[in-house]
Amino acid sequence: MKEREILETLDRIMQFLARRDVTQSQIFQQKYDLAIVLGSSFYESAELGAKLLEKGNLKTLMLSGGVGHSTHYLEERLFRDKKVSKVSEYSESEYLYNLIADYDQGNIFLECESKNCGENAVFSLNRIEKLVSESKIDMPKRVLLIQDPALQRRTHATFEHVWKNFPCEFISFSPLIPKFDADRKFESYFSFERALDLLLGEILRLQDSEVGYGPKGKGFIIHVDIPSEIQEAYDILVERFPKYKEWKQRGEI
Repeated sequence: MKEREILETLDRIMQFLARRDVTQSQIFQQKYDLAIVLGSSFYESAELGAKLLEKGNLKTLMLSGGVGHSTHYLEERLFRDKKVSKVSEYSESEYLYNLIADYDQGNIFLECESKNCGENAVFSLNRIEKLVSESKIDMPKRVLLIQDPALQRRTHATFEHVWKNFPCEFISFSPLIPKFDADRKFESYFSFERALDLLLGEILRLQDSEVGYGPKGKGFIIHVDIPSEIQEAYDILVERFPKYKEWKQRGEI
């Protein structure tokens, strides 16, 4: 399997994972009661949230994320692209807030404890319910989720599961979709090795099987339909890279 074919296969998987319920132009044509920016290495998520606030599309913005697996990568990208230095024990939410603090009109809130997608959903829900009970925000009915493109689809499925008793509509929008091409421009976002880990790990997690996160497995997310062409792309890469074949066999996710 040549590199070009590998990159094209990764592209198909990324297009699936980077869920977008509205188009690039529609995102600024609609109104949202709440946007939740999930902490990740993609500071572009917070920048999109700030732009929605500035343009009046959004009432409330929440930044959710403590110190987790992506914090190191976020720090590296912020240092490289924004000249932001590492601050000891800073959460992802605090780093992101500092990028967009000028847009805060008392309508940006932080959740700084969550360390994974499940905790993002649980802790954000707790925070929102408290803010509503204190009359600091209205009950949100339209909630926009903004996440790392590789994690967007699982994030949506996680929030649908955790917030199942909370009456709101979720809209997902990944802030960008890295393109895997021969020029390897995607490496400004993550290395080839990290891309493989993220994308193949996500397909395994999305499985509704005993090794996946679906109802038939760990029960962390709602059922997700994985198109046959995406499953085939995943299977091809798993055969090409034995490490992930072992992941699949052991359910090591």
